[in-house]
Amino acid sequence: DSWNVGKRGEMLLLLGNITEALADFNRSLELKESDWTFYNRGLAHHELNQPAFAQTDFQKAIELMQHDLQAQRDSVQDLFNLAIYYLANGQADLSKQTYQKGLTLEATRASLRAAVQDLSEFLKLFPGHPQATAFYNGLRKKLASAP
Repeated sequence: DSWNVGKRGEMLLLLGNITEALADFNRSLELKESDWTFYNRGLAHHELNQPAFAQTDFQKAIELMQHDLQAQRDSVQDLFNLAIYYLANGQADLSKQTYQKGLTLEATRASLRAAVQDLSEFLKLFPGHPQATAFYNGLRKKLASAP
């Protein structure tokens, strides 16, 4: 199914098998469109030095998540996902605002852990990214003090 193929693509991306990851993301999106898969495919395009394709995918991930958030109440996890999509798309100010909004909703330890993990993986592909590093450190501090 789409989710399993997308997850395999994520693992391949983190292992540096970018072409194989891209093929999995394409297959996953053929089966079902997903904001997370568009985001990951954008990361694969970034790694292949295809910035126009990456930006298109990041923008599609943003649009899908914004649509989802308009259709339901804000969820912390969705806001954290949207924030990382903005970050990948070079929209650091919107990313910061969205992380802050997510934190006002009393993020659970699980959502904070997931956001920290996502930023950790982002930093493997964008080492030293100043905003991602700041968000990562801030969320880790918030996680350490969470009940």
